[in-house]
Amino acid sequence: MSSMKKQLYTMVVMLSAVQLVKKLDAEDPRVLWGARIAYLAFTAISLAIQFLISRSITARNEETVIHVPPKAQFGTDPSKLAKTPMPIRDYEMGLVHESVKSQLLNVAIIGFIHVKMGSIFPLLLGPLNGIMRLVDNPQVKVHLRGFEAKGALKRPYPAPDSPFKEMKKQMEEVQKNMDPASATSGDASRRARRRKA
Repeated sequence: MSSMKKQLYTMVVMLSAVQLVKKLDAEDPRVLWGARIAYLAFTAISLAIQFLISRSITARNEETVIHVPPKAQFGTDPSKLAKTPMPIRDYEMGLVHESVKSQLLNVAIIGFIHVKMGSIFPLLLGPLNGIMRLVDNPQVKVHLRGFEAKGALKRPYPAPDSPFKEMKKQMEEVQKNMDPASATSGDASRRARRRKA
């Protein structure tokens, strides 16, 4: 599935889930405690998955050196920055640590929103979004589902494309495939309209 289709699928699922959650009575103690338990269960399962991935990484102990590109930062071109050589084991463990930190930060933010605002939306939508991310996580595919680290799963894993990058590619293709004659006639008709005005 292309990244654009995945993003569209994710958006449809999330919007459907939002509509379902809106129908729940947030004041009902059973719904409230159910949402809390579901969120805590997902968090525990997600952390357990990270633990299993780290055990698999340690067991494999892959020492092959790969060249890891730098993280994209706003305003810099990552292709111009130097790549960092490191063993696959260290690279993968770094990803696990980042994932755990991100998970704990999400718990803090969602907990704050829930306690201060009394909203159950993040408690129910957070796990759904997390499950969808885990299904596509390359480490889950390689270390838990048994896929080989080849092609799209070759380390270092490719960074996920942003939706804007995908749209930009599509716009560039449309412009390339555009008929030059129709583009010229369209420009001429616009100029003629401006002169009349």
